[in-house]
Amino acid sequence: AAEAAAAASKRRKLLKSVQKTIMVWDPKSPARKPPKESVDLILSVEQLFGLSKSFQKATRPDFVILSVGQTTREAIERASSWVIPVISSLPSIIGRLPASSSCYLLLQAYGGAGEQASGMKELSAPLLEHVSKTVVGANGQEDSISAVKLLLTDVANKLPERRRCARRVFQETLSDLNAKVEDRMFDSHHTWLQGLLLIEHASSLIADAIELLSLALSYERGSVLRALVLSLDRYMAFAASKGIQGDWSMSATLCHLVSDRPITCSASIEKYADLRDLVISVVYGEFEALMKQKDTMEDDEEDYVEMKPSRSFERPADMTIDVVKFPLDRLESIFVLLSIWSEEDAGQDSSSRSIGHFTNFLLLPDAKVEAEDLEGISGAVFAGTSHPAVSVSQWVMLAKSKSDHIARRAALSAPTRYLPRLLLCSGLPRASLLTMIDRLGILGEVADDKGKSYRDLFMPSAMSDWGISHVGGRKDVARKLLGRLSSYLSNVNLEDEKISPTFIVWLNGECQQNEKAKKPGVKKRSKASKTSSFEKLATVSSVLQSIGSPVEEVVGGLELDSSTKKTELSAKFTKSELDGEDIQKQVTALCQDQLFDDIDGMVQSATAFDSKTDPTSVTSLLQALLHFGLYSPRSQAPVTRWIPNLFNACGVKEDLGEIYQLLFSARWDDQLGDTVVSLCSSSFSSESVAKCHEWILKQSSDMNGDFISLRRIIHFLVSTSGMTAPYKESVAKNQTPAFAGLLVAKRVDEVALVALQAASWECDETPMHKLVQRISSRNDIPSWMLLLLQLGRLGKASVSKIVAAILKSMSSTQQDSALGLSLQAITLRLYTLYPTSVSLGNAALRTVLVAASKSVSTASEWRCPFDAQVDDTLEALKDTQHSPRLTQSMIDLAKSHPLLLLRRLGQMKTVLESDAQAEAVPRPGVRSRVHGESLEGSLTAAQNGRVLKVKLRHWGYSFTDPLWVGVLEILMSVPREVLFDCGMAMGLAEVLLEYAKLLFVQSGLNNKDRASRLKGRFGDFMRLLEESSPFLWNKWLASKDHPGIKSVGCTRNMMVTASLLTPEQAIANIKARGEAKR
Repeated sequence: AAEAAAAASKRRKLLKSVQKTIMVWDPKSPARKPPKESVDLILSVEQLFGLSKSFQKATRPDFVILSVGQTTREAIERASSWVIPVISSLPSIIGRLPASSSCYLLLQAYGGAGEQASGMKELSAPLLEHVSKTVVGANGQEDSISAVKLLLTDVANKLPERRRCARRVFQETLSDLNAKVEDRMFDSHHTWLQGLLLIEHASSLIADAIELLSLALSYERGSVLRALVLSLDRYMAFAASKGIQGDWSMSATLCHLVSDRPITCSASIEKYADLRDLVISVVYGEFEALMKQKDTMEDDEEDYVEMKPSRSFERPADMTIDVVKFPLDRLESIFVLLSIWSEEDAGQDSSSRSIGHFTNFLLLPDAKVEAEDLEGISGAVFAGTSHPAVSVSQWVMLAKSKSDHIARRAALSAPTRYLPRLLLCSGLPRASLLTMIDRLGILGEVADDKGKSYRDLFMPSAMSDWGISHVGGRKDVARKLLGRLSSYLSNVNLEDEKISPTFIVWLNGECQQNEKAKKPGVKKRSKASKTSSFEKLATVSSVLQSIGSPVEEVVGGLELDSSTKKTELSAKFTKSELDGEDIQKQVTALCQDQLFDDIDGMVQSATAFDSKTDPTSVTSLLQALLHFGLYSPRSQAPVTRWIPNLFNACGVKEDLGEIYQLLFSARWDDQLGDTVVSLCSSSFSSESVAKCHEWILKQSSDMNGDFISLRRIIHFLVSTSGMTAPYKESVAKNQTPAFAGLLVAKRVDEVALVALQAASWECDETPMHKLVQRISSRNDIPSWMLLLLQLGRLGKASVSKIVAAILKSMSSTQQDSALGLSLQAITLRLYTLYPTSVSLGNAALRTVLVAASKSVSTASEWRCPFDAQVDDTLEALKDTQHSPRLTQSMIDLAKSHPLLLLRRLGQMKTVLESDAQAEAVPRPGVRSRVHGESLEGSLTAAQNGRVLKVKLRHWGYSFTDPLWVGVLEILMSVPREVLFDCGMAMGLAEVLLEYAKLLFVQSGLNNKDRASRLKGRFGDFMRLLEESSPFLWNKWLASKDHPGIKSVGCTRNMMVTASLLTPEQAIANIKARGEAKR
C-alpha cells in the first residue's frame, strides 16, 4: 500500500511538472498561435509522426480548405506559395478544390518571374493537367464554363500582367486541341483562340467569349490585337451558324475600337494585311448599308453626322436618299483607313475598290471657290445642327495620308480657314502641301482685298479652332509658317509646278513689315536662333527669285543677330582678360540697357563643351547675373536662361558660398525666384547638386529665414532627391531611392533639421486655418513634410533619426501652437506611412501619436500599407466560412498598431451596415446567418383582385453573427487607453451605434434569442466603456443622431428597449449626467 501511494504521488508530481508543456489539439476550436518555446517541439513531432501528410489527406475536416480560409481569388493567391507544393506532392487534393480555385492557383503559378516562379511552374504540373481537363469539358459542362469564363475575364483584365498570364494558361491548357487546328491563322502564342472553338461545350461558351474578348480589345496592341480581332470575326460567325444571338456586331465592335484608339489601331492595321482587309471589309459593309438606309434616326442625335455625297461619287442604283447619316464612330474609322492607305496597297482587290469608294464619297475632286452646297466631309455637320463634324486633327490625319491621291483630295476638301493650320504640320506629303499653297494663292488672286482675306485667316477667332495651345499671336504664327514653308520649299520650283505664289509673297511681305515695326534697339529673341531664321529667309528668297519676286523684299530690313559673331567683350572674357569687378560692371551696364548679345556670347564661351574660360571668371559672371536679377526683376528672361548652365560650368573646386546665398536669397521676387530655383534643380549636374547639398547642410544649424528662403531650399532638396511624392506610388513598394547615394542620405539628421527650420518659419508666416488645411491634406502637403516623408524611404534608421529630431523640437514647443500641431501631424504621417520603421517603445512618441490622432480629423484618409489588409479582412469576415486565422491576424494588428486599426473604423461601420441590409429572400443554407421576422407576422395586400400575404423586411432583420462578434473581439483587443481616448474621436461611437441599432431592431423580432451571443459580447464592451471612461459612456448614451431608425430619442432609450440597460440604470445615468452639468 505504501509503495502504491508513493507511485501515485510520483505520478502527480510528474504531471504537475510537465503541465506547462502539454498542449491539447482540438481541430474544431479557433486557431491559436503556439508559444515560441513550443515551435521546435511541434516541428519535431511533425517530422516524427508525419502529421502534415495526415492533415493534408484529411477531409473531415478538410484542413487544406480551412487553412486557405476562402475560395476567393485573394485568399487563393495568399496561400498559393504553400498550396501548390502540397498539391504537387499530393495531387488528389485538386479534386477537393472548386474549379475556380484550381484556375486561380494555376494563374498564380504562371504569373511570377525568376527562379522561384520557374520552380512554382514545375510544381504546378498536376494543376495544369486538372485545369486542362476542366477547360475542355472532361469534368462536366458547368465546371468547363466556369473555368473558361474565369480565364477569359483575366484575358480582358486591365492589368497587363494578368492578361499575359491568362493567355499563357490558355495556350498550355488547350495544347492538345491547338494541335488539331488545320487552318492556322496565328503564331504559336495565339492558337488557343482557335482551340476554344473545338471545346466540347463551345456553343455554351461562345457568348461570354465574344463579350470578354471584345472588352480585351480596349487594352491590347500589335499581334495580340490582330489575333483578337480575327478571332472575334470567327466567333461571331460560329455563333450565327449555331443560331446563337447576342447584343454584338462586328461592325460596331471594330468601328468603336478604331474610333477610340486610332493611333494603336493604325499601327496594327498598317502592319498586318489580313487585319487591314478585314477592317476595310467590315467598315465598307456598314457603309453600303447606310447608303440604302432610310432616314429613321432622330435629327437631334449627337452621335450621327449627316452629309451629301461628293460629286465624284457614283450613286448605286438602289440609293434613294440625298443626305446620308453616318454614326460618328463609322466615319472616324473611315478616316483612319484613308490615312494609312498607301499607293503600294492599291490594286484590283476588294480593299482597293472600297478605299476608292470612300475617297469618292467623302473627298472633293477639286476645289470650288465660294461653293453654295458643300459636299462630302467639307459639309459634314452633326445631325440636326450646323456644327462642323470634322475636327482639325482629323483634317491633319487625312492631309498626311500615305497615299498622295488621298492627301491631295483632302487638301482640296479642307475648309479654307484650316489651311494655315495644316501647313504648320510637319511631315506633309508633297501633293497636299502644294495643293494647299495653290488654294491659298488662288484665294488671294480672286479676292477684292488680298491682304484682308489673308489676315482674316490669322485672326484670333479663326485660330481658336486650330486646336493648338500657346500658338502665339498673328505675327508669331506668320513667322512660324514662313519658316516651315521655307523648309518645305527648299527644293521646289513653284513655277514648274504651276503653283500660285501669291500667298507666299504676301506672307514674306507681312513678316518683313513685322520686323521693321520693332522698336529700335530692341531685338526680341525667339526660341530658334536668329542665324537659322536668316537662313530660312534666304531659302524663301531663292524660291521667290525663281518666280520673279525681288530678293530685296525678302531680306530687307533684317540683319544678322550680333550673337552670331564673336564680340570684343566676349573675346576678352574668353581670354580671362576681365577681372571680377570688370565683369560685374559690364554685366550691370549691359543688362540695364537690355543689350544681351555680349552677355550671351560670354555665356556660350563659358558653357561650351571645350571651353577654356577660367572658372573664376565663370563664377564672377554667374554672381553678377544673380546679383542683377535679384535687384532688377525686369531682367527675368536672361536670368532664367543663363543661370542653370553657368552653375554647371563653374569649377568643382570653386567656393560658391556667396553665390548660393544669392540663389536662395529671400529678396528675390517670388515668381522669379521660384522659377530660377526650379530651373536649377532640373538642370544641375550631379556634381552641382552635391555641392549645393553640401552648402545647405553646412548652414543647417544657422539659417535665418529673413535672409535665406527656406521654402526654396526645401523645394530644391525635394526636386533633386530623384524621388516622386510618396503618395504617388504604392506604399508597399520597396524601392531604393535615387538619392540614397547622395550626401543627404548620409546626413539625414541634418536634412531633418533644415526641414524643421522651414516648418517653424512657415508656421509663423501662414494663417492657422490655412496651415491646418495643408498639414491635414491627403496630397497637397507642405514641401518640408514631403522632404521628411521622402527621407523615410531610406529605411528604419532614417525614420528613427527623423522622429528623434521631431521629438527634440517638440520638447520646446507648445502643443497647441501652429508648430506643435504641424510636428504632431508629420509624426503621425511618418508612422502611418512607415509603421514597421517606427519604434513604439518611446512613451513620448506614443503620447504625440495619440494627441495627433485626436487633433487631425482627416488622418484616416492618408495612405497606409495596412489599409488593404484591414479592408480585405473585413470583407472576408462577411463570408460565413471564414477562417479563425483572419480574426486572429486582426487581433495581432490591434495589439501591435492600434492607431492604424482604428483608422479603418469608418470602413468597419460600412461593412456592418451593409451586412444588415434587408434581403428580399434570406440566404438558404447559411447557418451563421441570423434571420428574423416581425412579431406582427405577414400583412395582406390586394393586387388585381387577389389577396396576397406580404412579409416586410427592414434593415437589421438579418445579420452575419461571426462578423459582428469578430469585429467586437478585434476592437476589445485594442489597449483601453487608445481604444476609448482616440477611438471616440476616430469613429468608434458610430460603430457602436450600429450595434445598438441592430440589437434594438432584433428585440422586436421573433428570434431575439439567436442574437444572444452578440448581445452578450456587446454588453461586455459597454461595461468596458463605462469602467474606462464614464464621461464618454454618458455622452454616447445621450447622443440622438440615429440615421435609418425612426425617432426613439437618445441612444439610452434604444439600449433599454434592447435589454442592454435596465430602467434603473437608465434613470441613474440621467441623474448622474444632470449632476455633472450642474
